Amino acid sequence: MPKFLDYRVESVLRDGRLADLRVFPGDKSWTLWGRRGPQAEEALLPLAGEGLPVLLGSGLGRALELLLERGGPLAVVDRETPILACTGLRERFGAHPGLLWLDDPDPQAVLAALSRWQLEQGGSPFAPLALPLWLRLDPDYYGVLHTALEASRRADFWSKARQPRFARTQPRVLLFQRPYFLMEEITQALTALDLPWRGLDVGPGPELRPGFLEDLLAAAVDFQPDFALTVNHFGLDREGRMSELLERLGLPLASWFVDNPHLILSRYQGLNRPGTAVFTWDRDNLESLAALGFGQAHYLPLATDPRRFRPDAGEIPEAWRADVSFVGNSMRRAVDACRESLAGHPELVADYEFLASAFAASSETSVERFLRARAPETWARSAALPDLESRLAFESLLTWEATRQYRLDCVRRLLPLRPLVAGDEGWRPALGAGDWRWHPP
Repeated sequence: MPKFLDYRVESVLRDGRLADLRVFPGDKSWTLWGRRGPQAEEALLPLAGEGLPVLLGSGLGRALELLLERGGPLAVVDRETPILACTGLRERFGAHPGLLWLDDPDPQAVLAALSRWQLEQGGSPFAPLALPLWLRLDPDYYGVLHTALEASRRADFWSKARQPRFARTQPRVLLFQRPYFLMEEITQALTALDLPWRGLDVGPGPELRPGFLEDLLAAAVDFQPDFALTVNHFGLDREGRMSELLERLGLPLASWFVDNPHLILSRYQGLNRPGTAVFTWDRDNLESLAALGFGQAHYLPLATDPRRFRPDAGEIPEAWRADVSFVGNSMRRAVDACRESLAGHPELVADYEFLASAFAASSETSVERFLRARAPETWARSAALPDLESRLAFESLLTWEATRQYRLDCVRRLLPLRPLVAGDEGWRPALGAGDWRWHPP
């Protein structure tokens, strides 16, 4: 890893303003610009060309200022503490919203951070500007970065990634994967159809795992998929940057919603882009999805894998044997999680069970439309919640509670048949003691 060069710095003032820097590494004496002064720094700008400017060294701050005046974005790589102590540029500009300042001593870590930033900015090529003094101070750091950034600019990544799609007999599928009950069935179906596919792990939580974007770009070039496939929009970010990147890659997206799509899509922005097709398990969602601007919305129902669910599929564990079984979630945890997130609004959730029951009994499929028509005061209170997450939590609360009540009613009707109920722990207190058996999922 590069090491800091031991040197001292002197400011050169002209008419009371910082005009140059004099650096003393050992018994040597170097200047930043010499007689040319700040004008020499301004003259660097045309060398950057088009793209995302990356300053290797902050200099006197003149190039930095001019680039920020253009509106950004801008990245600066500078870890020269003695120089920054003289110029004060880190304190002056470090918190600027259009500026990314990097000073990690590992150049590979800096390149990784720049790659993530590049993706966030839409994938435009880098436009590196290296200040000569910084290259002299630490060629193993700034020189390595400059070489890598120039190579990235020359590689013309986007022309390699944007290849014609669906030009082969069999489409190639890039599957965004997350631990979920449908993933194994999907991968088995792709294999059974003899379709080339590659899985791309998005991570277990709501945030994309580190390295996902880099792996996506690598797959776009070396696997050359015809489209990306996901479930419930796994792998898409709420700000719409991922869908924007897919559009820039020319990579179509197919997203299959096996839960209420509106509870998911309400959290996202900029998703109805060209090349995006959404599929829903519920035909009733098609009209509302079209109203959201999705030109490609299709019905794709859930089904059963006949290779797995068949009488001769294999030996059946004794604990599974029953004349009647119910397999499913009680929805208790989902309801409790929504209630907990709305704990600061007790007046809003006071009648949630009654409202959920009425919603389930109605023909309405939208919580918003149901509340507007049947409980306008409650709708007004929910619409006045301070943030989108809280409003969605209330809508989810009524949806999951209606589902919980419906499932509980179904299972209670099965109790005379001494059923086996396979699901979460929520079933045990809901059904109580009786002539039925519980099995964990």
